[in-house]
Amino acid sequence: MMDRLDEGKELYEFVGEQLAVEIVGISPERDQEGYLLINFDVSRDVYVYRYNVTFFENATDRHRSVSTHCIQNDYRDTGRTLERIKIELVNSFEELPNPNTFLVVSKLR
Repeated sequence: MMDRLDEGKELYEFVGEQLAVEIVGISPERDQEGYLLINFDVSRDVYVYRYNVTFFENATDRHRSVSTHCIQNDYRDTGRTLERIKIELVNSFEELPNPNTFLVVSKLR
């Protein structure tokens, strides 16, 4: 079992090294739900996901669960910025008037 745990740690570290995460626009205090804009390093494609974080605990630990749901595929270029995509999401999904939005750039497909 220790071999599998070590393998999982290595995979976790490898994936973390391949990703860069940054905030798009202003970040609100409430961060349990919002959007992930996923982009591959040189691609103009942007994959838009909505995320929701929930917490659960047992007798000794508190854990976090992140659920994601693909909303749409989009693109970015000089006239279509990530901020513009975020504004369109706010206009389309009024239940999240000021969502936390993150850009996740992956070096790998």
